[in-house]
Amino acid sequence: MASPLRSDSMVPGLPDLKPHDAIKVRLGNALASATMSLADVARLQGIPGTIENPHTSRIWLLPSWQRFQQRRCVRTTVLDFCAFEAPWRKRTRLISWHIDLSLIDRRCLSSRGCCSFTGAPHMKLEGVDPVTKQFWTKIAEPYPSSLCSLWATCFCNARAARAIN
Repeated sequence: MASPLRSDSMVPGLPDLKPHDAIKVRLGNALASATMSLADVARLQGIPGTIENPHTSRIWLLPSWQRFQQRRCVRTTVLDFCAFEAPWRKRTRLISWHIDLSLIDRRCLSSRGCCSFTGAPHMKLEGVDPVTKQFWTKIAEPYPSSLCSLWATCFCNARAARAIN
């Protein structure tokens, strides 16, 4: 099992990492910084956008990302994949600017592991699918198509609203 690279108190990276792990952390930090810079330029230019990561991702704990989430026009949306017909919950957070994501702001009110949308137990993303031999986490990576359709509608609505103004 791989050693952790970060912790909640050491989000930019743990000290004394192995050289190949330190490279991963530096690359991840550089990508997070570049993404934040691009997002801020888009926000300042009035260009609608979203950034997505798992709800519990440590990226949300980075001070620059916490400051960004406090900026004018920036909103946080949390959604669960089970709300879009996936058998797993997979809670996801989006930060957005100049776009209304209320169409996709859907959370499961899971009770005892059962989905509030379907009533069925959530599938756990553990292990390997015996048929495809792929990790379930890999299989669960793509966005559900119904989420994509609604998300695209949100962008179309934002574009239309921008054209009116």
